[in-house]
Amino acid sequence: MALTSTQLDMASLIKPLIETNGEGVAAAPKAYIETLPKDNPLVTEETVNAVMAHRNDFITAFTHAAGENAVSTMKANGELGFVTTSANFACDGVENITHRSKSYPAAPGSDEKVIKYGQSRTSYTATGAENKGTLKQTYAHIASIATEALA
Repeated sequence: MALTSTQLDMASLIKPLIETNGEGVAAAPKAYIETLPKDNPLVTEETVNAVMAHRNDFITAFTHAAGENAVSTMKANGELGFVTTSANFACDGVENITHRSKSYPAAPGSDEKVIKYGQSRTSYTATGAENKGTLKQTYAHIASIATEALA
């Protein structure tokens, strides 16, 4: 599946908004908003901001609920070292891993360990492009131009 004209047009809008700062490259904060479709009155900056605020609240609430459930599950089953909880919505997913405990050095170079219980991490993955196969094609395109330019 080839990239759509919409995706290519969007890339053309994003490219000039990417800035090199000597150590790395970053897209200007306005890049996402600048690429919103102008011909769809339902997709506005306000709508996007409201959806993103809900997503952020959802991820926090999901982490809270998943972590509490994980602790209860591990308390009931002393053999479990961690619990993974995941949810998929639209084309995206969120996953929380809560560990029973983790040990860390008490201080740099110290042999003494500090044990912390209920260490939890949540990750959010946007998988829409991967599901369409277009992201894989984009990686191949970048590899091709890099081989020509850098090899």
